[in-house]
Amino acid sequence: MSEQEARAAWRDLIGQLQPRATLRRGLIGDGGGHVEVAGRPGWSWIRYEENQNRLAMVLCPIGYLAEGTWVLVGKFHPEEDYEQVLGVTWGPYAFGLSNYTFAFYRVAAHGETHHGTYGSDPAYIDYANLVMGRVSPTSPASLAVYVDSFVYGYASETKDFNGYMLDLTAEVPAGAGHCYVLVYFDPDTEAIGYEVSATVPLAVSPTLPGLTDFNAIPLGIVELYNGQTEIDIDNTWQRKLLLGAVGSDALTPLKLAVVYEGAVVTNNGEIVWHT
Repeated sequence: MSEQEARAAWRDLIGQLQPRATLRRGLIGDGGGHVEVAGRPGWSWIRYEENQNRLAMVLCPIGYLAEGTWVLVGKFHPEEDYEQVLGVTWGPYAFGLSNYTFAFYRVAAHGETHHGTYGSDPAYIDYANLVMGRVSPTSPASLAVYVDSFVYGYASETKDFNGYMLDLTAEVPAGAGHCYVLVYFDPDTEAIGYEVSATVPLAVSPTLPGLTDFNAIPLGIVELYNGQTEIDIDNTWQRKLLLGAVGSDALTPLKLAVVYEGAVVTNNGEIVWHT
């Protein structure tokens, strides 16, 4: 045996004696919507791939992951005490991976850097961060949007709207160009509705649709274009009103009334009578 062959045999022997860390795949969560283990901070429920009917706990120091996320579990070093979640397993997401899913999972936990005015990754809060009444793409993506639940005032009552899935397939422009869809809530009928702008060339911004209903609550804008097969986060903008009227008394249909030739008519024709 040559010296080179002897060295190779020695390396193989040493390699076999080294402790090896095993890696396992699993689904985060208990299958019933619970992720975090009560009373054990930093630990999550997991169902390992080889036996998904059996529930286990695993250290998850990378932060909160959604129920049903595929993860890789193991040890960074063989001598560590506990296995832990090392990261997301991308295999199950390789086909049909959307930009939304990729952006959601690719960033490690870094909450300490978030702030509105300082930190290496400032967190500027915009309307899309507020889930109340948010208009957002579906998962998996489709030509529908989901309107999240919210609380609203109606006359002297405070009411709950439980959310709604709005299918906009029929409004995709049949010809070249794009349009805007204004999604709104009608408190009189307790239903979601929408207005569609005219279709214009892609190089031109559509005119935002207006609301004809006096009581309608605007929620969001959705862009639709010819040939579109799904709505993603880049096609939606929030249009919620966070502040009520300020500076004067609230307007009512009677305060908006116009008098002419003995008739009283509101600006939207809701109340009409003659003298």
